[in-house]
Order: sequence, then C-alpha cells, then structure tokens
Amino acid sequence: MGTVRRMKTPEVAQAVRKLLRDHFPQTRFSVRSHVYSGGGSVDVDWVDGPTQDQVRAIIGHLEGVAFDGMRDLQYDLPPIILDGEVVSTGCWVFTSRTMSADHIRRSAKRVAEQYRVPEVEVIDRPWGGEVVFDPSHPRIGGDYLMYVVMRVAHECVGGMEWARCPACGGWRCEACNHEGWVQVPVEAGG
Repeated sequence: MGTVRRMKTPEVAQAVRKLLRDHFPQTRFSVRSHVYSGGGSVDVDWVDGPTQDQVRAIIGHLEGVAFDGMRDLQYDLPPIILDGEVVSTGCWVFTSRTMSADHIRRSAKRVAEQYRVPEVEVIDRPWGGEVVFDPSHPRIGGDYLMYVVMRVAHECVGGMEWARCPACGGWRCEACNHEGWVQVPVEAGG
C-alpha cells in the first residue's frame, strides 16, 4: 500500500472546506479545527441548507477515528485515498445544522395544511427557530404536533419547501411512488 501520511487536523479542516464549497456552493459553512491532547476534531456548522445526512455523505470519510464503548477505547479507522495520496486523518468530524425560524415556519404551514390541524407557533431564538409546545394541539400518529413539524423541517433541505405532487396533487405521494414529499425551491417572500 505504500506510505500512509498522517494529516494534521487543520489540513482535514481545509479538505472539509473544499468539499463543502464544491458540493454546496450556496450554503455558508463554519469549519473550525481543534487540537487537544487526546487528538483533534473538526466542527462543521451551518444554518438551513443541506440536511445533516447530505453533508455527512460528502465529508464523513474524512473522520479518521471511532470509539469502542465496550472497551472505552478510541481507535484509528483505515486510511483513505485523498487527492491520489494515502492518508489517515486521525480526528473526529462533527456536524451541526441549525434551522432558522423561517424554515421551521414553512414546514409548520405544510404540516397544518396536510393534516388540517392548527399551525404551531414558531419563535426566533439566537440559536435558530423553536416550536412552542402546546399540549392542546392534536397528536399525529401518537406524536405531538411539534415533533412532527420538527421532523418535517429536519428532512427538508433549506431553501426548499414541501409542495404538492405535480402528478397526483397530494402531499405524500405513495401512489406516485415518491419516497417522501416533493421539494421545490422557496419563492421570494415565501
């Protein structure tokens, strides 16, 4: 296999920035590296934009360590090939997506329309949007309405919103074999 070069944590952060810029040019990411005695980490934060799963699919391979809770042991993952070079990153990559109040409000509106329930109140907080819990709201499938709204917001890409299926006009389109709802770009002011 040849020589494996151990990347420094700031180098990993640089590679993360490049991948995110190439794959999600419309989203602004905050990428910070931290080095400490037990290793290092790269923290990636953003508002709205792509889902956490979409970001992890692009940068997850750069995480070079894992943890075995049974043995209370951190260990290195196998090396990867990055830009034609065999490297080991040796650091954690943490991701954190914040959802704005506007993004959550759009999801709340869609849930209210689909299930014919009251729209939940969403308030602005310094850390993003927050749904106000109201025990008088109905449950949907056993879940409180606020949890359904947050689940829908988490699944929806920022800058997109849920829309009716163009083929059947429904929100959930099992008849059209859609896996989820249809997402379309948010119109200005919407």
